[in-house]
Amino acid sequence: MKEGIVVLSSKQLEALIEEVVERILQQTNSPTVPEEWLSLKEACAYLTVSKPTLYRMRLNGVLKGRTIGRKVLFRRSELDAFLEKC
Repeated sequence: MKEGIVVLSSKQLEALIEEVVERILQQTNSPTVPEEWLSLKEACAYLTVSKPTLYRMRLNGVLKGRTIGRKVLFRRSELDAFLEKC
């Protein structure tokens, strides 16, 4: 392969960068923004419900909470999806 200087217009360079970024995102298949987790107290405030109500929603499978040690955490995206359904 010959090495040399490649000349691209700004539009060509932009298109090339967009293509590369799209390929990388497809390969990694991961979100570009890290997932935000809320504590039980934060989730209650976010949904404007009491702790017993949130516990009941989790027990009934309405919402998924993850237990890590003694803490229960909720994904903000799942809470947003729940709010959109209501």
